[in-house]
Amino acid sequence: MASAKQDIATYNVTYLLRQWDCSSEEKRRQLLDDFIKQYYDCTGPDLESEFAQMASLFLARICVWIKLTYMSGTCLTEQLQALHIFLSASNRSPVQFRLKQFLGIRAVAECMAKSKSEETQESARDLLEILAEGNPRFSDQVYKGLIGVLPCNSPKAQQLALQSIRILQVYYNISNKFRKFTLLLAIRRSVGGFQTFID
Repeated sequence: MASAKQDIATYNVTYLLRQWDCSSEEKRRQLLDDFIKQYYDCTGPDLESEFAQMASLFLARICVWIKLTYMSGTCLTEQLQALHIFLSASNRSPVQFRLKQFLGIRAVAECMAKSKSEETQESARDLLEILAEGNPRFSDQVYKGLIGVLPCNSPKAQQLALQSIRILQVYYNISNKFRKFTLLLAIRRSVGGFQTFID
């Protein structure tokens, strides 16, 4: 019985991956919407079971597609929400590593800074906060990425970045010297002639 269930899951995932590989932008958006609706509150073991232990193959495809299209904003909200599901559902360490390997924290921060959609900006912020949550290495990188968002032209992205920076400073013990340095760097970038440094 378990073998038959595994075979069905394998077939379904293989079919999904083939569909993804052959799909247009609109069809991929629909596949992501279906994934988000179906797995929104799914646990890690349930997600792996449903994906026949091949969830990382779908994750890799989403990451590659984001890397190729995030500057144009193609389906960005759906892509970030799907990544959020992977991070929320799983043992974060391997998924965080894969996400950083395939996509990079900087790319997610750029999505937040350059997107015109508040929903996309919020999805990017949520994803960055989840990445920072479980791993000190990632929290420093997320912090730097959020600092990089501050000089952008979007007041909403700046507000979200500042809220997340505050959370990171309070909960993830980022050193004072590092905080001052990076904040001053961001201020100097956004206000051209600012040259003063505080020890």
